[in-house]
Amino acid sequence: MTGARHALSTKVAVITVVVLVALGGALAYIYPLLTPTPPTPSPEAKGVQLRIITRHDATIQYIFKEGFLKSELAKKAGVTDVFFDSPAPPYWEASLRTGGFDVAWGGGPTLFDIMASKGFFEGLYGETVMREVARIPDSIGGVRLKSVREGRLIWVAAAISSFGIVVNKPFLERHGLPMPTDWTDLGRPEYGKNLPIPSISMADPLGSTSHTRIYEIILQAYGWDDGWRLITRIAANARIEAGSTEALLQITSGNVGLGPAIDFYGYGAHAENPNIVYVLPRATIVNGDPIALVASSTKKEAALAFIAFVLSVEGQKLWLHPKISRLPVREEVFATPEGLQRPDIKAAFEAARGSVPVEFSDDLAISYEFTLQNYFKAALIDQHAPLVRAWKALIDALNQGKISRERFESLAARLGEPLTITIDGVSQRVSQDYAIQVNGKLAPAPSGDEAFRIKFLEAVRRAAEARYREILGQVSG
Repeated sequence: MTGARHALSTKVAVITVVVLVALGGALAYIYPLLTPTPPTPSPEAKGVQLRIITRHDATIQYIFKEGFLKSELAKKAGVTDVFFDSPAPPYWEASLRTGGFDVAWGGGPTLFDIMASKGFFEGLYGETVMREVARIPDSIGGVRLKSVREGRLIWVAAAISSFGIVVNKPFLERHGLPMPTDWTDLGRPEYGKNLPIPSISMADPLGSTSHTRIYEIILQAYGWDDGWRLITRIAANARIEAGSTEALLQITSGNVGLGPAIDFYGYGAHAENPNIVYVLPRATIVNGDPIALVASSTKKEAALAFIAFVLSVEGQKLWLHPKISRLPVREEVFATPEGLQRPDIKAAFEAARGSVPVEFSDDLAISYEFTLQNYFKAALIDQHAPLVRAWKALIDALNQGKISRERFESLAARLGEPLTITIDGVSQRVSQDYAIQVNGKLAPAPSGDEAFRIKFLEAVRRAAEARYREILGQVSG
């Protein structure tokens, strides 16, 4: 009897351990979603510990952390460790309000300008930092690399990026699809001929600052109305992933043939597989990717040491690492031994510097960014299935000769035309002016109006579903 009880006790103990391990793994996954910041580093630890809020991935974090901690700048500042937190863009404000961060790094000019407008960043200063800043040009390809507010240098670009299309050539060849040259190509019906199996992948703008910027480029290059018509056609041809990394994986794995992406995704993928190529569209821009000093930091000298390292030639060389493959912001990096080994990145740098970008306004992009993100989610993600059905019916009708090309283009334009929505009995077309008007209400907490955002999302869903049914009925009828 005692043996039986012992055996039962052992089984219970084993089951308990298994459950706790599984639960621990689940919590390890869920925890970052529930809290905007990681646990505060132990106060017993010796030396200065920096905390950085960033949109850069784990590879960049690791390589720059290792490089910085070995540097004289880190040793002089007494920095012994660096911790990173990578919340999605909508949660940056909440994260910064909790305090404890020292540096903000990576995420694009729009995100940084929004955070700067809320007073989260302090102007850069100090002889070491400003010496490195002086060696960075004020602009490249017509786009600013430094942001000055009220006479203070709020952020400076630590890297540069372009925005284009990553292509899996074997996929296109296998399915008889054309090579794209511009954003408009992604909306071609040829890329939808195999629907509901998509040919394109793209990211939810709520989870990707780079894809948000791409959609803003399209809206400003082609105008608000025609821009949404094009984005809608691209979304109908695509599977929409939670973030840009997931969207890229669909391309590199061969599940889809192409999709919009920031340039270093394309360069990195090409380095691993020459059949993956990056195409720079005619209508695009070059971006500076910022770094800034967090105003509430209690370790500003150490934070400035990290910023100085990232901007120095020693730090800039790390962008050329094969696992990163990004464009540095300082040209002299290409004269170093590491730079001489990356003629591909140098060629991309020169192309970016010599590009003639579309006329683009950061201020305009900021003025409607939250509306863009929420409208995209409600109209193109939440109603993706009916959108694809309507688009496929249009393509089938064209290919089968049931409608003319002229009729196809007319209905396709109607499919993506900005919707008219009704909130609290008031109907309003989602024009650019309206998008600017309600943008503040659609901001993430704590700034926005969550009750209005819920009403907005539901109103867009209803209007989108009705529009897609309308188009499907016209084709079927």
